[in-house]
Amino acid sequence: MTLMQFSGLLVVWLLSTLFIATATWFEFRRVRFNFNVFFSLLFLLTFFFGFPLTSILVFRFDVSVAPPEILLQTLLIAVCFYAVYYVTYKTRLRSASREVAHRPLFTMNRVETHLAWGILMGAGAAVRRHLLRPQRFPAV
Repeated sequence: MTLMQFSGLLVVWLLSTLFIATATWFEFRRVRFNFNVFFSLLFLLTFFFGFPLTSILVFRFDVSVAPPEILLQTLLIAVCFYAVYYVTYKTRLRSASREVAHRPLFTMNRVETHLAWGILMGAGAAVRRHLLRPQRFPAV
């Protein structure tokens, strides 16, 4: 890898990392910690923090790595995937209408709750009794 190829890769890496870090920072300031922030940090760690280590291997230890064209494609594919993820994460398909109160899908009153835990306890006891029963194997 020549120094000019490395410079081009470094520019792409810096722009990509800046884009993802900025989007993550704004999301963190808006809602603190959520799945999007967690995923973005893991994405940066997985796909972008390996580039500085690769450059150290190439220039300090003279290790041959993938060609610069492949490294460029990898960086561009990773940032394009993140852009698609970010747009789909932020896009709301339905408008948020708070006028209609929907009934929750699963609701249980007190009697149903007691019946459910009683049935589950009975089923658990039956399974436990079956599993702890000594096994009788036929004589050979």
